[in-house]
Amino acid sequence: MKTRMQNEWIISPSSPPLYIHKCSKCKKMMPYFCSDKFRLNAQKRTVDVWLIYKCTKCNNTRNIDILTRVNPKSINSEEYIKFECNNSETAWKYAFDLDIINKNKVQVDYSEIKYLFSGNILTLKEIAEQEVDLIEFEIKVKYNIDFRLAKLIKSNLNISNVQLEQMLSNGVITMFPVETNKRSNVMNGQKIIINREKICEYLAKPDDDFKENKNEI
Repeated sequence: MKTRMQNEWIISPSSPPLYIHKCSKCKKMMPYFCSDKFRLNAQKRTVDVWLIYKCTKCNNTRNIDILTRVNPKSINSEEYIKFECNNSETAWKYAFDLDIINKNKVQVDYSEIKYLFSGNILTLKEIAEQEVDLIEFEIKVKYNIDFRLAKLIKSNLNISNVQLEQMLSNGVITMFPVETNKRSNVMNGQKIIINREKICEYLAKPDDDFKENKNEI
């Protein structure tokens, strides 16, 4: 028997977060969306790069600092081309970047983002039927997102809060790195490892042990 089965859980956001600014046209705090466009300004031997945001109501623009007065030669050539071509994947990378968010001192709204889950999504029964000791799910996500790991596990395994608590406390599910817990946000490279023998024991429990509790963790 193989000792470990390796899988991936992929989580993809539908859009970057909104940034909250005071709009000079609307005269109040408004959500701004990422336009997926960059602005470059070259002065002598330095270049500035901004990511352009627009008010969701009036399209008033606001520039977010990405690079300030840097030597163009210090910028990766491929990334510089992506700036010039308004590469959307690069725009999203910076829109989610916590260093950029903190640098620009912006308030961020993640509430409008929807998430798509893909990869090797197995039911508890399918996991129990595998001919391995451990079933590992490595999380793949491109961006720093505001989404709890517990929600991802519950959704992909189709389990309740109570079931997740039981599985964590009984060693059915283990999270890595070791400092990861159910309240952690999803991050690229995290691993969820399920012990097949213990999941079989868990599934053999009486139905009363599977009552659902749908309160958020």
